[in-house]
Amino acid sequence: MNEPWNYQFFTRTEMSCRWTGKCQMDPTFMLMLDSLRLANGKPIRVSSAFRDPSHPSEAGKSAPGWHTKGKAADLLVSGEEAYTLLRLALSIGFTGIVVSQTGPVEKRFLHVDTRPTPTLWSY
Repeated sequence: MNEPWNYQFFTRTEMSCRWTGKCQMDPTFMLMLDSLRLANGKPIRVSSAFRDPSHPSEAGKSAPGWHTKGKAADLLVSGEEAYTLLRLALSIGFTGIVVSQTGPVEKRFLHVDTRPTPTLWSY
């Protein structure tokens, strides 16, 4: 049975694994993501959130990533919007940040997660 879904800005469907349809998002992470959306003042598009360990992006890893724990999301952003969300994400307390701002604009994203050790990288 699914847990109640009480988040203001994001649907269970958009946060679900694109491979299996499962959605096991961490409640604390989701509250932080809602706070990020509220602080941003406009919609945030999610390209990837929960990933089942069988998802192709996770299956080849030596250890499951933060998406499999329901504690990560990739947000489709570019340019100034990426900078704004990065600043807001840090102020809200997200500790894992990946900035991917190369390649086609429609594939650029900002990854946010809640890992225990603060980490920031780009590619």
